[in-house]
Amino acid sequence: MSYRFVPDGNGWRAFGVSSRRAVSLVTRRLAGTVGIDTNKDHLPLAATDGFGNLGRIGGIRLNLHGQSKEEGKSILVIACKKLARALHRNGARRL
Repeated sequence: MSYRFVPDGNGWRAFGVSSRRAVSLVTRRLAGTVGIDTNKDHLPLAATDGFGNLGRIGGIRLNLHGQSKEEGKSILVIACKKLARALHRNGARRL
C-alpha cells in the first residue's frame, strides 16, 4: 500500500493505492438505474427502468439542524446504508 498526500483548500487529503487485482464490473443495460442526490435536509432518489422510464422517486429525510459536523456525517452514513440495504433487498423498482 502506498499513500499520497495532496493539499486542498481546507488542509490535506490522503490517497491510498494498493496492488490488488482489478475486479471486472458487470452491468446489465436492462436493469435500470438509480440516481441519488445530496441536499442539506434529505437524500432524494429516482429510479428508472432499463428503457429510461421513471419508475420510482423517493428519498430519506435528514435531521441535521443543530447537529455537529461529526453528528451530521454519522447521520448521512446511516441514511446511505439504509438506501443501500433497500436497493439490495428490494431492487430499484420496489423501493
